[in-house]
Amino acid sequence: MFDLKNETTALIERNKTLSNEKWDIVEHAIATSNETCSRLFDEVLLPLSGMEGKLKFATGKVVWDDSLDNIERKTVRDCVAEVRDSISELRKVVTDISKELRKESEKPLNL
Repeated sequence: MFDLKNETTALIERNKTLSNEKWDIVEHAIATSNETCSRLFDEVLLPLSGMEGKLKFATGKVVWDDSLDNIERKTVRDCVAEVRDSISELRKVVTDISKELRKESEKPLNL
């Protein structure tokens, strides 16, 4: 015969288990998102910033004589400047991705 009390208890326990699993998954997703943002900053944005600074120096003037370029040949200077500008744009893209990722992970959960 069908035991309503036992079946109800089993369904309640199953519901609790599924709810706990859902929150574990949500917590893991948020932690993964935060870790990704941190790694993007540490492993991508910081090195790109250093490269950009070095290239900015290379395309600038000699410290002791503002009339001299660090790179004498214009074609090489222009090439380095192009790479510097590309790195700057790449940094902006990665920063935007990181901001969007962090914003989405910090949204209130309306589940």
